[in-house]
Amino acid sequence: MLIANLLQSQGPEGVGDIVDTTLRVLACGAVLTAMFTGLTMGITSLTDRKAVAAASIILLFLVSLTVASTIAESGGPEGAYAWSPTSLSLELAQLVHGEYSPIMSGVPGITVWGAWALWTFGGFALARWRLHVLPVTR
Repeated sequence: MLIANLLQSQGPEGVGDIVDTTLRVLACGAVLTAMFTGLTMGITSLTDRKAVAAASIILLFLVSLTVASTIAESGGPEGAYAWSPTSLSLELAQLVHGEYSPIMSGVPGITVWGAWALWTFGGFALARWRLHVLPVTR
């Protein structure tokens, strides 16, 4: 998309803006990859069944989005959407690129990054803990 927009003169202007946009895209990809990897590793470490792990991951995304939406729409805190990895991923992309986000418009960036750290490192910590308590037999 970046190349297509550049060829149509709709993208960033100048070499500095092109490099900046490219770095932001790569940073956003790395941040989101780390979050989703941590989440999926943590969830799949809880079971040996592939189907249960896949269903649990899907349920995490859907149920957390439903709960966060219910809390936010019923007058809860503005940062309630940070409890949902789905909303959080959309917000992080906008935050990295410095764009306005209608999802969490009044939420400070530190709250979004803190939620990202909790989801990411929480998933990795869960996977590591499960690996250490896993009984090894020969």
